Amino acid sequence: MLNIALILAAGDGKRLDRSNTPKPLVKVAEIPIVIRLIDQMQAQGINEIYLVVGYERHKIIQTLNQHYVNHTDLHLHFVENINWQNGMISSLKLALSEIHNQFGDQQMLLSMGDHLFAHEHLPLLLSKASQLSEDELMLLVDPRLSETDATVITDAVKVTTQANDQISDLGFQLSAYQALDMGLFIIRPNQLLGTNQNSLVECMQVIAKAQKLKACAIQSGEWFDIDTPVDLIHAEMAFRRAKRASAVKKPNPQHDLFGQYEFVAGKPEITQMIVGRGIFKDPSKIDLIPMESASSPIFIFTDETVSPLYAQPLQDRLNAYGYRTHLIVMAEGEESKTLSNYVRLTEKVLSLGVDERSVFISVGGGVVCNVCGFIASTIYRGLDLVHLPTTLMAQADAAISHKQAINGHLGKNMVGAYYSPRMVAVDVEALLTLDERLIKDGMAEVIKHALCKDRAYVELLLEHKGDFIKDLDLLEEVIRRNVAHKCLLSKEDPKELSAGMALQYGHTIGHPIEHLSGYSLYHGESVAIGMMVEARVSKILGGCGQELVDLHERLLQKFGLPTQVPAYISNEDMIKTLRYNKRYLTEGTRMALLSDVGEMWHVKGDYVIPVPLDVLVEAFEQTKAKA
Repeated sequence: MLNIALILAAGDGKRLDRSNTPKPLVKVAEIPIVIRLIDQMQAQGINEIYLVVGYERHKIIQTLNQHYVNHTDLHLHFVENINWQNGMISSLKLALSEIHNQFGDQQMLLSMGDHLFAHEHLPLLLSKASQLSEDELMLLVDPRLSETDATVITDAVKVTTQANDQISDLGFQLSAYQALDMGLFIIRPNQLLGTNQNSLVECMQVIAKAQKLKACAIQSGEWFDIDTPVDLIHAEMAFRRAKRASAVKKPNPQHDLFGQYEFVAGKPEITQMIVGRGIFKDPSKIDLIPMESASSPIFIFTDETVSPLYAQPLQDRLNAYGYRTHLIVMAEGEESKTLSNYVRLTEKVLSLGVDERSVFISVGGGVVCNVCGFIASTIYRGLDLVHLPTTLMAQADAAISHKQAINGHLGKNMVGAYYSPRMVAVDVEALLTLDERLIKDGMAEVIKHALCKDRAYVELLLEHKGDFIKDLDLLEEVIRRNVAHKCLLSKEDPKELSAGMALQYGHTIGHPIEHLSGYSLYHGESVAIGMMVEARVSKILGGCGQELVDLHERLLQKFGLPTQVPAYISNEDMIKTLRYNKRYLTEGTRMALLSDVGEMWHVKGDYVIPVPLDVLVEAFEQTKAKA
């Protein structure tokens, strides 16, 4: 029975080290690459495992010794190659010499230290060991070329096979080939110790030409050669999928046994977007209330601050026109965005009298828009909705949406609906009465849109000089740009599953920060901090460079926004609160990330990037203010 294995993890290949973490210890699905490989080998009865280590060897040795301290049936042998930069062949011969001295020329398993395999791959290869003669080697190969990404094939070692699973040639540049080398072998030490070749590939070429190299072809399961950040993200996605798929065992559905029909409801909803000045001075300039609603009750939702400025004057004008209006005034801030407040206000609307042609008009910031929108979406299963946003946050982002939501006691926007308003009318002049902090707060969503969608937009912001707080020309320009970007994204991806994930940038972390601050931090301030954390997440994962992180900080500071996580927010509380985020799955956190200005990072068409817990904590710590 084969019970010896060698893992080449010296570090002379492409490295994806993270801060204080060499590549073999980088985690995929919360398990370090090399530990996953050792566990798979041990599960197959292999208990003599040799690791060649070089780069950061002391850290790797210490980590593995601590992890396996209670595994008395596993014998880990570390071969320290101080000349690891001389290449893989030097590491290979050093280890094989030691193994040969200890065990002779027995069959053994050889694996690359940065490869990941499905659970069925090692058992498949080991089951073939007894079929080999004493001078034959075997290589695990993947023949599923039509299913393999072109970039993987380009970088892989190609394999040419003949009858009886014989390998006749292999190499990076083969023009005709039938499979890919997976980096997992059954070998005997003597066959490689005597070679004068400069690389493992060249050694295998010689053995193949001597008709001594066999192929073991897989039929299922994913495997990964971790060389690039995309490889790492792809592997993380695959292992999370596999974990999810293994959670429940169920038979295949048999739909052909039943009658099947398609139920189609509704049609695409179009929201009229209006941006300009003077709407509140003369609401007759827009078609605020359609003729068919002329005799129906009209409900104007607002808060205590906005009511005397805009909502009450609007009600007076509508009453003068002959409409029958009701003014619903809420407390200011997130305290109004609760389930209990939703119930109270809904009961109030019902008691005042409402019909199926009633119009709900929100006048205020994002909280007012959300509460009014959610109530409008649920009474009689949806009534006419109009937003008249008065804050920069709402004008540039919150009101330009078909997402209506209220908070749960564990987090932001946990209860809601996709429901399109008939109209959103932005009166830029309303910003003249807005508090300075709220202008800065709204700029967070402006910066988010610029970073995610438009390099020229970023340059516009960087080049602006002077006070932006009362600069209506600048504010109208950024509102128009945000509206244009958001309208396009909402049309292309209304459920924010792909490119529309740009709208979620900074929010995966921003929402927990806002909640954990007790809402002392405003939404935009929290999103600004969230963007800083998420930019650092992308850099740690290899998705972007430091220059993008620096650009975030430069832009946010220029427009008076915070860039540090408050010292009182702990890692533990952040991790706990993240579990109540929409993008969180049982397998872990996911988020929208940038690879560059105007470029959302996506892997194989998936715009939601899985983020390992240790990466999230590292980025969070890098962004935290000093206590």
